[in-house]
Amino acid sequence: MHQGLVSQEWLNTSASQLTYHGLEQLHARLSEKELVVFFRNNHFSTLTKRGGELYLLATDLGYLHEREVVWERLNQIDGDSVLCDGDFQVVDLGATAAAAVAAVAAAEEAEIQQALAEMAASEAADGRAADPNAHAAYGGAGGGAAYGTGGGAAYG
Repeated sequence: MHQGLVSQEWLNTSASQLTYHGLEQLHARLSEKELVVFFRNNHFSTLTKRGGELYLLATDLGYLHEREVVWERLNQIDGDSVLCDGDFQVVDLGATAAAAVAAVAAAEEAEIQQALAEMAASEAADGRAADPNAHAAYGGAGGGAAYGTGGGAAYG
């Protein structure tokens, strides 16, 4: 019974195929700026050490559209990691997502403002055509019309 509990505990603590002892060994044996192939969870990865921290090349499809994400800091065995850019600087996906949402909102607002400006210009053009002082004046005593916006010909 005790052996079964020990085995179950080991399976629970190493389900990610990495133990704290293994993580310590990677830190101890990997040299600074060394690149190695790392196998975990039936997946090959590129592993390196920078500034005393271990980093995995971020190859998960979930990061496909996250252009800034290049490295994933390997400092936990449970997969809860920090994402970094090509210079090993932390990437805040929350801030990146908020900036993307703000950019989309700004683009939509610009489109709305452009459409309103075009609508106003169109209405103004229609209003000038109907304005007797703008492009054309119809009527008059002789039944004729004057065309033009200044210096035009008069017919009557």
